[in-house]
Amino acid sequence: MKQTFEEYDKIEELVGQHKVCWEVVPEYHMNQKGERVQIGFELDLIGTHYHPEQSPIPGCKECVNVYEDLKQIAQCIMLCPKRNAIAYMKSDLLMYRSTKLLSEDLEKT
Repeated sequence: MKQTFEEYDKIEELVGQHKVCWEVVPEYHMNQKGERVQIGFELDLIGTHYHPEQSPIPGCKECVNVYEDLKQIAQCIMLCPKRNAIAYMKSDLLMYRSTKLLSEDLEKT
């Protein structure tokens, strides 16, 4: 399925709104020679509320909106042309971290 420029523009807008960041974690397999071979990777997308009306509460309406938008971004990545791979999405994980806790962690470093 080929994506239009309008769809890419929408994805770019979502990335900016939610200040999306990502982490790539390689996945490895040990071959028959005992060598570690990279066979894929896991891509974690992280986003935040867009103009929150209240402090984030796990499972609130705004969290659900962020989750749905991150799924759209992930689908766009998976449908990107020139990929000779199998891609799947685990959509059952939603992590929450309080800004207060995050700032406390940063102060410790």
